[in-house]
Amino acid sequence: MLAGCLPSAEETTKEDEKEPKPPNVVLILTDDLAFEDVNPATLKQMPNLRALMEKGTTFENAFATNSLCCPSRATILRGQYTHNHQILHNQPPLGGAERFRLSGGDDSTMATWLENSGYRTAFFGKYLNGYQTCSQTLRSMAVATMRGIRRR
Repeated sequence: MLAGCLPSAEETTKEDEKEPKPPNVVLILTDDLAFEDVNPATLKQMPNLRALMEKGTTFENAFATNSLCCPSRATILRGQYTHNHQILHNQPPLGGAERFRLSGGDDSTMATWLENSGYRTAFFGKYLNGYQTCSQTLRSMAVATMRGIRRR
């Protein structure tokens, strides 16, 4: 019995001494969904999403602090209520991506905090209304490059 309580005499390797890897973080943010939109019949068509939900954490009793898209997303990205981050609308001058950038909101978000902690981050799809996505920028660069090649 006593032998079962003592640590084993097995050799430990450097791999055993490594710190555990930090958990992966995947934030899937949607808007304009009704409860019926994410039901078992719908999830049958989305097995990867269903697997993420079954093996991860879901928030089944969450509330939005603002019914408008940009103020609500800024709240999630910054961890602040609307009256603190001042993104008050979906479009300029009171909101949207332009106001978020000008206010410095882009410089300090959940993504930048995770990056500063060693995570790789990315976003896909809609960020804030009026935000030029990376794919649009790359597409513009590719078109400009192709035009330059054709001229030569």
